[in-house]
Amino acid sequence: MNDALPKSKTALVRTERARRSHRKESFWQIVLPLLLGVGLIVYLVYQLLSTQASSSEQAAQVAVILLALPLLVLGIALLAVLVMLMIGVSKLSEWLPQLTVRILDLVETMNAGAHRSAHWAARPFLAIESWTAALGRLFKRG
Repeated sequence: MNDALPKSKTALVRTERARRSHRKESFWQIVLPLLLGVGLIVYLVYQLLSTQASSSEQAAQVAVILLALPLLVLGIALLAVLVMLMIGVSKLSEWLPQLTVRILDLVETMNAGAHRSAHWAARPFLAIESWTAALGRLFKRG
């Protein structure tokens, strides 16, 4: 009836241990950081609203700083990604030259073949056009 449940007692103990381990890991890796982040934001907003700013200008400056913090974090994260991409490209550029020499030779061979076939295909049309122009000049002069 219920095929998803393990049939032996050791398998049942093993899956229960895995579930407990998963719950513990999800708490430490997902729930706790989320709660700490929300708590920090709530604390900062509370501090902003509870302090009696001497002027609205000072409160506006604090609000601008709080609004700029996520952009700062995003910018730092994007900078880290950019640095990692630069390192990856430098590692890739050490590996690519050996492979690209072979590819470049193949592409140059294909390019030369394409030029030869294009000249071969165009040669009869150019000959007909040049003979037509020569005959036209010959008969035009006479």
